[in-house]
Amino acid sequence: MTMIDPPPIIVEPEHTGPEMFSKRPTFTSIRVTAGLIDLAVLLIPFAVALAFGTRLAWLGFATAAVLYYSVTEVAMDGQTPGKRVAGLRVVASSGDRVSGRQVALRTLLRAIDILPVLYLVGVVFLLASRGERRLGDFVAGTKVVNAHGTGH
Repeated sequence: MTMIDPPPIIVEPEHTGPEMFSKRPTFTSIRVTAGLIDLAVLLIPFAVALAFGTRLAWLGFATAAVLYYSVTEVAMDGQTPGKRVAGLRVVASSGDRVSGRQVALRTLLRAIDILPVLYLVGVVFLLASRGERRLGDFVAGTKVVNAHGTGH
């Protein structure tokens, strides 16, 4: 007579398997992703400007960034290409469409948000604020929301 052993009982930790990858990313991480996409777009003119010298490259990058955010957020109804891909939109704090003045303010305040390095001031504001707003959003009276109307 042969004895057949029962299959072993496998106990897995709570967050393993395919379901661990189904968690939604945080709103802050989605904003960072959108920012990285926009940065990638902005690095193209920066790389071209480097051929003309470092000082000119930084001036060109700063000018391109101001124009990029100002023009795209006004022309694309509160979105940049990065925000569009990530499903985000800038709106007035009231939820109304963002104005050109608000876009200009939040764009100019990126110069402070980016300090001292890697958007540290902006990230501190994002993490410290319940509405996940950076300094530019507070001053301009704007917020970034889910473009599809759910969540933030």
